[in-house]
Amino acid sequence: MEQYTTAAKLETDKSKLAHIYHNIGTLMYMAQQYPQSVEAYKESLRNNPYDNETRYNLAKAMHMLKNQQNQFVFRSQKYCDFGFRKSN
Repeated sequence: MEQYTTAAKLETDKSKLAHIYHNIGTLMYMAQQYPQSVEAYKESLRNNPYDNETRYNLAKAMHMLKNQQNQFVFRSQKYCDFGFRKSN
């Protein structure tokens, strides 16, 4: 991951940058770090807006991020609803 980040800072060719950020997005997706994945795919598309594979991966990552956020809300509500006793 560190190598990709360093390469992104040094690279000036937009096509290569798109590939670098695409790969960062994929690594973040595989690590279930969906917010970082979404941002990396967006950066890839800024450098190559015609890449349909990256566009597809971005949609998948955004879907997973939404599911992750919904799970957190559900678990928070469940804990609040069932986790505490109300005092009389």
